[in-house]
Amino acid sequence: MAIELTPIFFKLMLIKSPYDYLEENTKELMKAKQGIYIQYNYYKDKQGLERDLVRFLNVEKEILQQEKLLETQKRLTEYAINKYEEQIKRKIDDSPESFIKIDAGDSFTTAKKAEALDVENA
Repeated sequence: MAIELTPIFFKLMLIKSPYDYLEENTKELMKAKQGIYIQYNYYKDKQGLERDLVRFLNVEKEILQQEKLLETQKRLTEYAINKYEEQIKRKIDDSPESFIKIDAGDSFTTAKKAEALDVENA
């Protein structure tokens, strides 16, 4: 009878069995597939307890993508505005009179009116 019970007692004395390792491996694989990374014993808190660092890689990736996308959109918008400014400047160079309106009874141009206003305000 002792021979029959020896394997059972041996398994009871083990802290972890092979099944526990398989279960732990399965859980770690599920975390990895979901983009969850845990760095165990990352730092000690004020009470001296070791804390883990949990990183959500999919979230970090999404945040990085959004930041890069916004930076790119800013650069492209600035480039488009500069190109639009150059285009309008060329049109002004070709025909400045189409951008300045002169009243029928007034011989002052818009630029001269602006200069007159600046003189009055000074």
